[in-house]
Amino acid sequence: MKSLRTLGIACALTFAASAAHAAVIVDLNSTTTNGPNDINNGVTFNTALTDIIDVTQIGILDGGAYDAWNAWGRNENCNNDGICTKGWINNWSYFINGDTSTATLVSDGVRYATAAAALANAVPVAPFTGISSITFFISDSYYKDNVGGISLSVDVMPAKVPEPATLALLGAGLLGFGLRRRKN
Repeated sequence: MKSLRTLGIACALTFAASAAHAAVIVDLNSTTTNGPNDINNGVTFNTALTDIIDVTQIGILDGGAYDAWNAWGRNENCNNDGICTKGWINNWSYFINGDTSTATLVSDGVRYATAAAALANAVPVAPFTGISSITFFISDSYYKDNVGGISLSVDVMPAKVPEPATLALLGAGLLGFGLRRRKN
């Protein structure tokens, strides 16, 4: 019985190790003229077509450098709900497979009185798959008055194909269960 428990623990550790990967934090600074806020200088991830790319807007508390950005450097005409005509926004853009014509803006279109409020209303995106690359950037044409930026957590997860060692451990475990049952 002890050997079966040990085999089960080994199988669980192997499954956990084969699934381990880490997300990468991408910080898009809205204040640089030739940095990641320019469509031609975005941050690109090359991926396998079978990879799943999960992108989440995060803030400072989650390890990012930014909560949101302000394209005007100030707030104007904020109402009691904290919605402004000029203020903090949570928008960023991406294009896939190196094709800038596929550029897509991710935004709720609202301007907020605080960066925290903009982050709290960040728009989720569905995971990407079947692409060879994805490039992130902030789309703005006048940078001198910008403040802040966008932080993204990008997790590229390889397709879940069992490794040979995992299959061998699973097979050994099933064989052990079969022999144990036959013995009883």
